[in-house]
Amino acid sequence: MNKKKSANKAGIMGLVDHLGELRKRLVIVAITLAITCVVCFNFSHLIVNTLVDVAKSYGYKLIYLAPAELFMQYIKVTFIAGTICALPVILYQLWAFLKPGLNKKENRSILVGLFFGLICFGVGAYFSYIIVFPFMLSFFININMSAHVTASLSITNYISFVMTSLLTFGMIFEMPVVIAVLTKLGILKPEWLIQGRKVIIIIIFVICAIITPPDVVSQMMVAIPMILLFEISIRISQFLYKKKLKAQQE
Repeated sequence: MNKKKSANKAGIMGLVDHLGELRKRLVIVAITLAITCVVCFNFSHLIVNTLVDVAKSYGYKLIYLAPAELFMQYIKVTFIAGTICALPVILYQLWAFLKPGLNKKENRSILVGLFFGLICFGVGAYFSYIIVFPFMLSFFININMSAHVTASLSITNYISFVMTSLLTFGMIFEMPVVIAVLTKLGILKPEWLIQGRKVIIIIIFVICAIITPPDVVSQMMVAIPMILLFEISIRISQFLYKKKLKAQQE
């Protein structure tokens, strides 16, 4: 009876300690996010002006339809930029919170995955800004050319379009890292990806139809990189799985 009560007490204390650790991590994340947002707010007008200049270079005219509309875009850009700047700390706190419940191999896999995931996110966002975003602006301004219609965009719609593009491609480029980590942890096998290739490609096109504007060009600009990254992910998964089997045999 005493042993049972001691075990229950230990379990409760463990839960309390766990919640206390979570609270500490969340406080650190909140403080970091507040600091990065305050800093980024001082540069929000520069970020918005840079994005507006890109649109103007293709012949678009940016307008705002309500007195507070432009200011709200500064707030939106500040929060997104602040979150991205705080991402290393957020990911580290996530890893530190999960670390006690993981073994050495899982710890290393997740830490490496978070590191390369951060890099891949940056590469995806940069790819969108340099290649996809200018292509879409150029394509739409040319295909919609009319002597009777002026290409005027609401600043809200434009900033939403830009941020959606950057964040979408940032997350798309995470695919190889996610699949590599799942393979490394033994959760995913490459043959599952190969067998489900056709279904996954269909799912990719469905996702692209949901997250992109209702036109074929936008959907293809997102779908093609996703399919290429999926094929690369299969090769990475096969390599890691073979390496894992070889290590087990030895």
